[in-house]
Amino acid sequence: MSKKNVAAQNMWILFAALCVHNLEEAFTYGYYREQSIALTARFVGHNVSLPTPSIFILALIIVAILAAAATIWVCRGPFGPAKHHMVNCFAAILLVNLFIPHIPAAFLLNGYAPGVVTAILINLPVSIFVLRRANAVKYKSKNDY
Repeated sequence: MSKKNVAAQNMWILFAALCVHNLEEAFTYGYYREQSIALTARFVGHNVSLPTPSIFILALIIVAILAAAATIWVCRGPFGPAKHHMVNCFAAILLVNLFIPHIPAAFLLNGYAPGVVTAILINLPVSIFVLRRANAVKYKSKNDY
């Protein structure tokens, strides 16, 4: 399989993981919003404002649209270093998102925070799989792309 095809598959896998994760957040954010506001206020020492559920869902949609655009960009045209880095960055963002904010938020909210289930069960293994797969091929020079 060509490097471009591997990158395209990786991006679609990451995009699917992101969409499932965003769905979990969209369905649970409204319920946990008040708890999150109280928790955040306790840590910063004053009242805070978190987005309304509708604004949060809009943000999730915007993130999904940007991820879709990145995925389509990687899949179209010639494959090069920038597209290889896009795959790695997308996977790394999903991986980091597990540790900031999902796991600490779940710990502080007594075991669950919106998105923590898919972050652990989907984003963690998918990100590791994609990072390993994307970097399994050693690129010796720019011509190897």
